[in-house]
Amino acid sequence: MTKKNAPQAETQQTEQKAPGNVLTPVGKITVAQVFGKIKVADLPEEGETEIMRVAGYASSTKSGTTQYGEWHALQGEFAATNLDTGEVFISKTCIVPGPMGEALIVATEKQLAEDASSKVAFKCIVSVKRSPRNPEEKYEYVVRPEMEVQLLSPALTLLGM
Repeated sequence: MTKKNAPQAETQQTEQKAPGNVLTPVGKITVAQVFGKIKVADLPEEGETEIMRVAGYASSTKSGTTQYGEWHALQGEFAATNLDTGEVFISKTCIVPGPMGEALIVATEKQLAEDASSKVAFKCIVSVKRSPRNPEEKYEYVVRPEMEVQLLSPALTLLGM
C-alpha cells in the first residue's frame, strides 16, 4: 500500500465504525446495556434527560429472579438507540423499565392468550430524572410511548383483517 492510499483506507474504516451505522448485537436490551451507568451528579437539577429509544415486536415473555428481585422481559425482535452516542443495539430480549414495561408484558401475555402467533409492536423513549424523594442520590425512569401499542396477528394480516 502506498502512502497516498493509507489515509483513504483509514477514512473508510472509520466510516464503517461510526456510531449509529453499526448494529451491535447484545444479550438483552436494558438501560444499562444501551446507555450505561446513570450518574445522578450528571443529571440536571430539573427536568428529564432522554437517554434511549427502544422499539420492537414482542412475541413472548420471560421472567426470573436475581439477587435484586424479580424481573420480566419481552422476547422477540428489538432495537434500541443510545440517544447520547447514536449507537444502535439489537437483541431478542428487552427489558423496558417502569410501568410502561409492566404494561407491555401484560399486553403481550394477553395477546398471546388470544392468538399464540401474534406479536405486540411498540416504540418508546426512555428518559431519566432526579428522584423527587432524594434528588441528590436517586433517579427514576420516565418512559413515554412514541406510538400506540399495536397487536399484530400474522394470520389475520394475511386475510386482510
